[in-house]
Amino acid sequence: MKKIVILISIVFAFGFTAKAQMELSANFGWFWGGYVNYYEGRMDMGDANNYNITASVPTMKGNWIEFSYSYSKSKAEFNPYTGFPGYNYIEADLHTHYILLGSYQRFPVGGKVEPFIGASLGAVVYDLDYSNYSNVWRFAGSLGGGLLINASDKISIRLQGRLLMPMYFAGIGFYVGSGGSGFSLNSGSMIFQGDVSAGLVFKLK
Repeated sequence: MKKIVILISIVFAFGFTAKAQMELSANFGWFWGGYVNYYEGRMDMGDANNYNITASVPTMKGNWIEFSYSYSKSKAEFNPYTGFPGYNYIEADLHTHYILLGSYQRFPVGGKVEPFIGASLGAVVYDLDYSNYSNVWRFAGSLGGGLLINASDKISIRLQGRLLMPMYFAGIGFYVGSGGSGFSLNSGSMIFQGDVSAGLVFKLK
């Protein structure tokens, strides 16, 4: 996970040196994990709490550029299909990391409430606590929206929901065989995940 830590540090360091107003937000919410169908079986990724931090800066065009990092820890279960000997049922903790960069647009409607919508691209990392498993990086995107409630000049409340989309979940290198050697799962499918969350926005400039 060193790559994740380094990337987050670089983006936030850049944000703190920007001359424009910067906003930092911290959200807590609920993550829907989804599932993946393989030739050999099905892997279910459980629902769980998730944690999200974002750094946003405005552009001259009126929209906002935003970096976000999300983390959740859930249970993953693999159920092999009948007719595939050597594949066993397993259950293990799954750590999911979304690292996204995108743009969102606010719509002032008067008063303290501002709806917003946005889209992002980046990567998702799946880290399974299982002995014969390698971390998987995939390109990912998101679509989302929500509300900003401006409580003061320094703090807002952020409510949001997102559809999270790894581009393609195949060749995962997920080993579930017996005897320590295992087998690699093949031919995954598109997977849809999502989250809803609420938190605070801190306006730094």
